[in-house]
Amino acid sequence: MAVAKIIIKSKDGRNYLADPVWGARVALALKILVILAVLPIFLLLVYSLPFVRPISTLMVKDYVLLQDVDRRWVSIDDIAPVLVNSVMMAEDGQFCSHGGVDWHQLGLVLDDGGRRAVRAWGLHHNHADDEEPLPLERAFLCSQGA
Repeated sequence: MAVAKIIIKSKDGRNYLADPVWGARVALALKILVILAVLPIFLLLVYSLPFVRPISTLMVKDYVLLQDVDRRWVSIDDIAPVLVNSVMMAEDGQFCSHGGVDWHQLGLVLDDGGRRAVRAWGLHHNHADDEEPLPLERAFLCSQGA
C-alpha cells in the first residue's frame, strides 16, 4: 500500500518530507510518556482521599481471577504481635537495597539460633532458662523463614 508523501515547507524555503507513519509513532510515544508522568500524581491525589482504600498487586490478581478479596480494617491491637513485628521487620528502610528480605539480619538471627527473634517477638516460655526456644517455637520460626 502506498503512503501519500507530504512535503512541508519551512520559512527559510527548505522542503521537508513528512512521514505520517513515523509521526503517528512519535505522537503515540509522547502520549505514553505524558500518561506515565501524570499517572503517579493522579494516583497520589486519589489515594490521599480519606475514603479511598488502595489495593495491592495481589488484590489486583485476585480481582482479575474473579476471586473474593476480604478487606476488613482491624485495629492494630486486634492483630497478633508476631504478625505486627514480622511486617515491621519486612518493611524496613532498606527495602530497595535488599530486595524485600534483609539477608544480613536474617543471617544474624539464624546464627543466633533464633533466640533473638524469639525474645523480640515475645514467644519464649516463662522458665528461668528462656535462652533456648521451645521446639514448637523453633519450628514456627523455621517455618516463617526467620
